[in-house]
Amino acid sequence: MESAYIAGSLLHTDKEHWKFYEEIASVVRKAGIDPYVPHIHTALGKDVHSQEAGTEPDPVFVFNKNKQAVEDASVIIAEVTNISTGTGMELLS
Repeated sequence: MESAYIAGSLLHTDKEHWKFYEEIASVVRKAGIDPYVPHIHTALGKDVHSQEAGTEPDPVFVFNKNKQAVEDASVIIAEVTNISTGTGMELLS
């Protein structure tokens, strides 16, 4: 099955905006493509906005997992309304 990487800002975006990424994923899924949404697939239930030690996802793990997902994706959909150096680095690599 084809896959789509849904790229977008997480750290510099309110969590409310993340629903937009999920809406994109829903459209992609309806088209028969398996969506990969980073805040769902790599955050492991941890809050990327948290400042509390041990509650935020490991950034190296997140970067490597997302980088692999980008490489494996058939298509990349980048929502770039908000600034994101992390998204740029994932797509660049």
